[in-house]
Amino acid sequence: TAQIAARIANYSTIGTIYSYNAGGYWEPTETLRFRGQYSRSQRAPTITEFFSAPRQDSDALRDPCDGLMPDGSGITPAPGSDFSAATIAANCLAEAGIQAFFADPDNAGDPFEFDGSVNGPNAGNSTLREETADTFTVGAVWAPSFADDLYIIVDYYNIRVEDAIGSVSTQTTADLCYGAADFPNNRFCDVITRDCSNGRVVEVINRQENLNELLSEGVDVSVMWDFEVDKLPGEFGLDVRYSRSLADEFEFVGEAGQPVREDSNGSMYNPTHEARARLSWSEGGFYASYTLHYESGGIDDLDVLPTDPLYFAADDQFRSSVYARYRFGNDNRTSVYAGVTNLFDEAGPYMPGNFATGSSSNINSPQNSLVGRQFYFGIRSAF
Repeated sequence: TAQIAARIANYSTIGTIYSYNAGGYWEPTETLRFRGQYSRSQRAPTITEFFSAPRQDSDALRDPCDGLMPDGSGITPAPGSDFSAATIAANCLAEAGIQAFFADPDNAGDPFEFDGSVNGPNAGNSTLREETADTFTVGAVWAPSFADDLYIIVDYYNIRVEDAIGSVSTQTTADLCYGAADFPNNRFCDVITRDCSNGRVVEVINRQENLNELLSEGVDVSVMWDFEVDKLPGEFGLDVRYSRSLADEFEFVGEAGQPVREDSNGSMYNPTHEARARLSWSEGGFYASYTLHYESGGIDDLDVLPTDPLYFAADDQFRSSVYARYRFGNDNRTSVYAGVTNLFDEAGPYMPGNFATGSSSNINSPQNSLVGRQFYFGIRSAF
């Protein structure tokens, strides 16, 4: 079986775009199905992405000029970067605000220091073009004959987006500005504002732009099985979902027109492995389940080497939840339910390096649970 579809749209902002897809499946046996699909999708910028004025936000920033002394010493380039400490120092010393800091007698002998939160407004961009995504998926569904109601599904996906609409982070913007040989005449410096009296960064505008490329690639596996156990009442259910991220990266034009590629795969903020396993039991109107969630550990900053004091690797994280429900009444239209999430009250990893600035990021990642264990109860009825 095959299918084909196409779509044409015209926008006053960027003109005509085209999208299409083709896919199908093949069943060599009654228990095995192969499937695949390719699609080309184009997306026009939204009204916000295209026209929005800067919208207030705040971001954490480690100032590239942090630690600077009047003689140009004290600079430490961003971990994993190829920036020259001498270049960064020269660019920082060219800032009138930083010179004003050193000219203040109260700062005599002190380094220029700034790590903390800055205004990081998000802004639209009227020069945006459409983004174009090419998506390829292929997989198989197997329902083995040796077990009733057992399904095993494996899918591979590859999503590549050209001219992806997004923004460069506040930190990366600052690093590329002050590490550049063409300072301050580049687009990264254009969006940074410093206080002319003390040199502190006041604002870094995160403007929407067409990044060179975005790539997401991975494998998804699912196992679903409804079964009964001899001499035990009711029906059991097993539902296991696993995702393996192979790539999660984006590329944009950086210093002197050179491409900069950032890959978050393997970081603690984008786990390489994620899984969920649920075991359930039901009998009549009663249903109960236990669910185990898993996320692989990762590195806080992929650019930091294991020998660096700022290196931090989080362990794998497991969280459990339980749920129960009872349905009754006419046609089982009323149900009472209750559950507990994060059953063992796991908070997740603490990153000691962030306590120095008071940032909440030491407990704020996909692996953290700030709320902890939660109980809930409810009654639902349909009329």
